[in-house]
Amino acid sequence: MHIEPIIINDDDGDEERQEQYLAPGVSTVIDLTGDDSSHKPRVPSRASSLHSAPPLGCHLSEFRYCGVLLKTGVAVEMPAIPELHQASFLYIKSIMHEPGHGVFLSGLPLTRTRHLRGMLPRLRNELCLIHEASNDDCRPADEQALIRLEVTKVIGTRALYFTNADFPEKRYPQGVHSTVSEIEQKGILVCRWRYRLAYRNLPARGKSQPPEEFGLEHLNRKDASSPPYRVSDVKRRNIWRGGKTRGGAFHPHRPADREFTVDLELEPDLACPSESEDPWEDRRPQQQYTFADMFCGAGGASCGAEMAGFLVKLGCDNSPHACETYRHRFSGSELRQMDIFQFILEGADCTVRVDAMHLSPPCQFWSPAHTIPGANDDANIASLFSCHELIKKLRPRLFTLEQTFGILHPRFEHYFNALIHGFTQRYFNLREYATLQGFPVDYEFRSSNVKKQIGNAFPPCVVKTLYKHIERWLLNTDHIRCLEDANDGFSGSEEAKSIDAHVLEVDSDEDDDQLEYLGQRVLPSSAGSPVSDGYSSRPHEMGFDTQSQRDVTFPPCIDANQRHHIRYVDLTGPIDLT
Repeated sequence: MHIEPIIINDDDGDEERQEQYLAPGVSTVIDLTGDDSSHKPRVPSRASSLHSAPPLGCHLSEFRYCGVLLKTGVAVEMPAIPELHQASFLYIKSIMHEPGHGVFLSGLPLTRTRHLRGMLPRLRNELCLIHEASNDDCRPADEQALIRLEVTKVIGTRALYFTNADFPEKRYPQGVHSTVSEIEQKGILVCRWRYRLAYRNLPARGKSQPPEEFGLEHLNRKDASSPPYRVSDVKRRNIWRGGKTRGGAFHPHRPADREFTVDLELEPDLACPSESEDPWEDRRPQQQYTFADMFCGAGGASCGAEMAGFLVKLGCDNSPHACETYRHRFSGSELRQMDIFQFILEGADCTVRVDAMHLSPPCQFWSPAHTIPGANDDANIASLFSCHELIKKLRPRLFTLEQTFGILHPRFEHYFNALIHGFTQRYFNLREYATLQGFPVDYEFRSSNVKKQIGNAFPPCVVKTLYKHIERWLLNTDHIRCLEDANDGFSGSEEAKSIDAHVLEVDSDEDDDQLEYLGQRVLPSSAGSPVSDGYSSRPHEMGFDTQSQRDVTFPPCIDANQRHHIRYVDLTGPIDLT
């Protein structure tokens, strides 16, 4: 039997040259081709002045500075540290008095999420821990992350809480502070995330070189400050995907389409050591974890997952040739031969769940070999951001994503950070979507495709404002007095009835190349009124009287640097068609 060899005539010369060109800008690439026999064992590195050094003085349980009591567990505000993503807060871990030098605080630095260049939603008074470590330092990573601060640089103390709850739960109370600047300077700070960065060694860390590894972690319940800020991780997962099957979702004697059923009202015991410490038990015979392969191609990832012991449940790709190979090799798996966007849109109420999922979106646009615009560039860019919707559709317990190293080049930073942003933002439930669209909280939706019903609807609160204006115009045209006008919140002077005209303006951030997001909304009821954030343009809709509304400001969810000025165009009255 004669087997024809498969010859691949790929000229990699251009790609190799492009990789050499981009290599200086992508120093986070790990070289797996070289001889690592020269790798030296990890030894402790000399700590820099910024990071904690071995204590030389005596520990203090507390210290009073300028009338402010400082002690372990207190958060202080400090001058921003540029090399630590503008970290401007310190969570005190210890206080040290060094004779001849003064008093120093040692603690964990935190920065506002708006300084992470788009990787996290830019939300007001939301912080992120910055954990930096060196791979050649054998101290615990948490110890390496500590920094030293002279007590004389303390600006003041701040109320800070750590929580594993999803935003906007546990955030600062609404209506306490009257201005945006007051919220920024005095409002409660909340931390839900930890940003870990691992550098090759301490010199690389000190020179602000790119890290070898980095990752964003959502805090778990053990990290929460106290029980009021602690949420069940099990309940969060149940809300996300409906539970889990220990040992793998596939079992030959288990119904294939059985939905997970969990009791969301049942609160796990938060006092136990760990909710994840399930008792050990034997795995059932032939039980397997399920796997989905998006942008599966000919099945490389599926083949590897199968070899690792996973059951390949689902694959999706739109290449006819690749799908023919995949269908032949994985005949027992479900293959969707279609565009990835069609897969996302079809079956909006899909309850398919998998334990693990792999994503391999097209990489040509970010490849070093991509030197001229391509016909599919827009589609490939859109495919990258479809990954967020795929996660929402299949709700895996974990997922992996493969992409070319070229996306780490500085010129593609916004694309990469936006990709991460999509995985870190909180997803709203249907009731929250309906509320954001302006529906009353008791509005009942029937049948299926509720999310589409909400999205296609005209916001009721907008229609209410518009048609109240139309009603008043009709009544005025017909010379009719309505007694209900006195209590409808729309009556009063002509000034109160008119809708001011404003123009939307977005102020640039202090860093011009950062990603920009919409910010606060200003809805003045009259000239000189305080800043509002767009919760309501009518006092009565929030349950406040007109006078109190002039004195109360509702803080928006977006950061303070995005200051908008909004006005509405008054089109006077409608045209009389009678």
